[in-house]
Amino acid sequence: MNEDTDSDGERPSHPIDRKLAWASPTSWIVEPQQARSRDKLRRIMDAALKLFTEKGYDSASMSEIAAEAGIAAGSIYTRFPDKQALLYAVLSAYFGTRAADVDRFFEENAESLTTPSDVIEFYIRLMFSSRRADRAILRLFERSALADPVACEMAAAANRHTAEAAAVLLAKRWPEAPADMAERIVRVHTVIRGTVVLLVMGDHKASWPPVSVDDPDFEDDLIAMALHWFGLPPLERAPQNGTDRLASR
Repeated sequence: MNEDTDSDGERPSHPIDRKLAWASPTSWIVEPQQARSRDKLRRIMDAALKLFTEKGYDSASMSEIAAEAGIAAGSIYTRFPDKQALLYAVLSAYFGTRAADVDRFFEENAESLTTPSDVIEFYIRLMFSSRRADRAILRLFERSALADPVACEMAAAANRHTAEAAAVLLAKRWPEAPADMAERIVRVHTVIRGTVVLLVMGDHKASWPPVSVDDPDFEDDLIAMALHWFGLPPLERAPQNGTDRLASR
């Protein structure tokens, strides 16, 4: 376990995080047909993710990744011409995995999300949960996206996918929604994503702001703000540490 997980007991446990079974970040890979080739690719990807997140992209070398994967240093180049190509493969696998997770979570919970307020609440809790699950890889990705247009576009596509998944269900639960509902979704997503990314990026060093993605009251506050922004009524029950109703669904 690395320091970014909460299963070691060092971080608060959120019921919704136990409800949402996020897949392994590199599980969505177009794999070769042969078992031996699949195993080698998996080991390379897992080793790259481990070293990129632990040492940083710039500090991790291809030879170190090969050693971590247990393969010859030269053989890694038969699949990836350089470290940047390997980074793109890791990020692509991660975003593909999370896109599938988001679709699955909305499908699994659709019947219990009966009102527009339910959908917005679930949508925001989903964003918080993913940031708690993926702290280390999100730091890697955000640093890459700042300087790399390809990584930046990957982020745009991933965020668009999540926002659109929420918008589809929201439209079904809110037939009389305002004409600018899709634009409001984008604005809410941008603000909340930016907030949780800031908190994740400063997780280990910043003394301000005095909130975190582990703070259930802060999560509830952002949900209340989003509902007000949409012109929707507040949740029917008073927030209780952010997760009581979803955990019982």
